[in-house]
Amino acid sequence: MLHQINSNTFASLDAISKKAELEEFIGQTKLANGSATDYLMSKITAYEKQFSTSSEELKAGLVNGSIEETEEIAAWLFYLDAYKSHAG
Repeated sequence: MLHQINSNTFASLDAISKKAELEEFIGQTKLANGSATDYLMSKITAYEKQFSTSSEELKAGLVNGSIEETEEIAAWLFYLDAYKSHAG
């Protein structure tokens, strides 16, 4: 059975615990689907569509202050980091 956590519980966790939960989720996804990289890219693409911006534009906006980091943005950044780790 896959590990599950609801969004309210996840939102109440500190950053280290959130990262651990996401890493667990990614690990299970890799086992279940055979490819974490495909899953991660699908999450990144979904965020890019939701916010109508590329990941590169997101990073630039965070650096220049035109984009404020939110929980969703932090999750997006986590997926970008995880993708970079998995993709090479």
